[in-house]
Amino acid sequence: MKLPLALLVISSSGLLAQTVSVASVTSPQSVTTFVLADAVLQTDFLPPGAMSPDQGVSSFALSTSGTAGGWMAAQWSVQPPASSELLVIEYTMSGSLEALPGQVIGGVEIHDLVFSLVAPAPRAVDLQAVIERSLPTGTSAAVLEVDVYDDGAIEWDGATTAGTVNVLIGPQPVPVRVRGGVTMQTNGGELDLEMSLRLEVRADNDVQVTAVDAGCQPRLWCEPAFDHEGVRLRVPYGQLALAVFGLGAQPVTLPPVGATSCLLLPTPELAVPVDHLGLDVLLPVSVRPATLFTQAVFVDLTAGGLALRTSEAFEIDAF
Repeated sequence: MKLPLALLVISSSGLLAQTVSVASVTSPQSVTTFVLADAVLQTDFLPPGAMSPDQGVSSFALSTSGTAGGWMAAQWSVQPPASSELLVIEYTMSGSLEALPGQVIGGVEIHDLVFSLVAPAPRAVDLQAVIERSLPTGTSAAVLEVDVYDDGAIEWDGATTAGTVNVLIGPQPVPVRVRGGVTMQTNGGELDLEMSLRLEVRADNDVQVTAVDAGCQPRLWCEPAFDHEGVRLRVPYGQLALAVFGLGAQPVTLPPVGATSCLLLPTPELAVPVDHLGLDVLLPVSVRPATLFTQAVFVDLTAGGLALRTSEAFEIDAF
């Protein structure tokens, strides 16, 4: 660490917000679901073109005999980095078919959704995806895959994974194509299906954040920031705490609250108020490599007197 620690810690309100966002969601095909229960067919679709960031389509059909029916759905959502340094894209195909007796066929026709990622200025981010499949016997044409850059190379499809994909995002949109589709059929009995994708986008600041103590109070979030090359700290909404920073670890046991004793880990070199809006630790190239520790201290007035509780403690390594 080559600069005084106090010069690196500032309120988030002092920064010009630069975040990663989804500029648009489009589909070159209709997004269509269908259910055929004996002779009764029901379909629903969204036409090709621009889609809402939070949207879906579903179908339900019941045979005239009432012994066969089911539903199928496809839906997606975008969670912007409002209360955390994380952008999340979620996509799910699900359904349930039942024939007692009879025949039911349901599905989501193959389609593509293109999510365009942008940022006000170029910045590196890490993309990680988790695909989960719960496919019963009777499932066919099950597809759920992710193509970063829309270049034909599949990074994730549930069977293989690219791990973390590093991407440079800026004003020019970076397309992420999600392809999905599935069909299932039952000639007797009940089938339930779900295929889901969770794609996370995080800032790549060459910073490693490691939890080194569990603490004993509401959470402290410590995450690489989109606005700069350091980290942002937050506590839960409605909470106010002191973020304690130190260049080393020197554990101190605070006076117990009932049967609970809380540990303060960092050497207490700096303490700054932190709330749900955030507190930023700038880690420019001029101070790297650097290691520091941080932990939040909360005042608890519900324990029959004044008591201090501590959050998780983190080690922050900037390379």
